[in-house]
Amino acid sequence: MNFLDPDSVDYLKSWQFDVILFSSIMYQHSSAERERDIEAAKQIASKNGIILIQDDVKVSDSDAGKTHFYESWSNDWQYNTLAIDMYNPDELQTLIEWKTNLCRTMRFGVGKLAVGSSVKTLPELLGLDPC
Repeated sequence: MNFLDPDSVDYLKSWQFDVILFSSIMYQHSSAERERDIEAAKQIASKNGIILIQDDVKVSDSDAGKTHFYESWSNDWQYNTLAIDMYNPDELQTLIEWKTNLCRTMRFGVGKLAVGSSVKTLPELLGLDPC
């Protein structure tokens, strides 16, 4: 099923998914397709859900609602795991910054997720030292 098809999105709205994952696919889409993909995911995410984007992408330095996708291979591209928390769906949060696309070395991002009545970083949620 293609959940980005308008008829499929209408069908899936009643399901309200807790987690939606885009993994290493969005860099292959145009900017317009990415926006469509994210908006469709927001429509089928539950009110407490998250949308995860793991790709050759980073959050814009000037606007937390925008992304920069790397479309050609170079030494300066970044591979990250971003989240859109439906508590604040207009901002992308960097959860994990991967050293390379091999995903062997990482560091926690500064992104936060809503949990209950608080907003926490990934290390806080996992009870880890953020080092």
